[in-house]
Amino acid sequence: MNRFNYPICKAATALILTGALPHPRACAQEGLDSDLQKLIDKYGANSVAQKLQGKISKAGAKATHTKVPDDAVAAENKKKEPEGLFLDRAHKHPIYLRRSYDEAPAPQSSGSSKQSAGEDTHSIPADAAIFSYSYDYLTHSNQWSAIGSLIVPINLWSSSKPAATHGLELDQFDFLPSVSINRITNSRDKSKEVDELTFRAGFSADWVGSAWILNMLKLTGYATYVTNTNGDNGIIAGEFDLEPITDLYGNAARYQIKAIDDSKKDKSRSNTLIGFHWRAYLHTEFGGNTGSAFNKPSQTNTGEFFRVGPVVKLQLDPLFLQRMNASVKYSYLAGISGQPTASHYFSANIGYILDSNPDTQHWTLNASYDDGDTPLVKERVRLFVLSLGVKY
Repeated sequence: MNRFNYPICKAATALILTGALPHPRACAQEGLDSDLQKLIDKYGANSVAQKLQGKISKAGAKATHTKVPDDAVAAENKKKEPEGLFLDRAHKHPIYLRRSYDEAPAPQSSGSSKQSAGEDTHSIPADAAIFSYSYDYLTHSNQWSAIGSLIVPINLWSSSKPAATHGLELDQFDFLPSVSINRITNSRDKSKEVDELTFRAGFSADWVGSAWILNMLKLTGYATYVTNTNGDNGIIAGEFDLEPITDLYGNAARYQIKAIDDSKKDKSRSNTLIGFHWRAYLHTEFGGNTGSAFNKPSQTNTGEFFRVGPVVKLQLDPLFLQRMNASVKYSYLAGISGQPTASHYFSANIGYILDSNPDTQHWTLNASYDDGDTPLVKERVRLFVLSLGVKY
């Protein structure tokens, strides 16, 4: 290559690297010399080469400054990996595993409820599904239990308007299918067994805004079928829940009672010594038995029924320790018709988080106590269980 052609190739390389020219197979590609010759005739070969060399240096510095790490793609893909046992929470229809059918996270609407001072909207606790096994060496009997619900909340409609400043307006409408199991076996005493499998298809409507102390009013209705794991005919029922969500401390979100470091304004769980969240709603259920799935002496629900009453729940999370939480739930239903004429159900749970990050709370060791009549079936139970808790 002669002394005249060298600047041409150098200039061509610079133009290619900066994107000014399409990539050629070689400097001799047809038309390239002609284009470069025009530039050189006008500005001189050295001027063109020096100018483009400066652009190359700037482009290289910028590329170094904004260089994408080698593992950036892998990191991005990792973010998209499922966070839970079933599906990514960013998925359109995530699946949640909880202890009760009504404990799926509240959907985020365009008009989120007003946050009171000290509340952490990122950490509303929920009870984990529990699984346990025990063996009695004295009686040579074993018992295992599984209590939990799979819930798939599906948003059907959401308002794009901001929350109403006066009154409440419909903000969100969701479809809430779920399946719940309450199964306790005892190889020695069959009278202590519980066998309930519940299918629900429900709709939830949220009215959001500001009306006195109300931030949201949630109405949920379910068409429910209860059977056993053998699939015998059981109970067909309808259920309605009416839940007001207020700006009272701890209702719309978890409230920090005591901070670990009072000098910090951090209201997150990591800086909370004690936090609490509570719910209160009105529950109504009606229906009737359709078969022989629940005809044991311990089951007091017979024939058609109509019941209504309050349900309250208090959750302490964390409870003095970052890995400790607790909850108490109580319901009382007055029998308008059918049997029993009145029923109650009390449940208490304390858990120790096993996850490396206590904020995730996927795995817990639990001690729980249940006393009363199980929902819908009204089978009398009084149980103390040590179990493994799973929540996703």
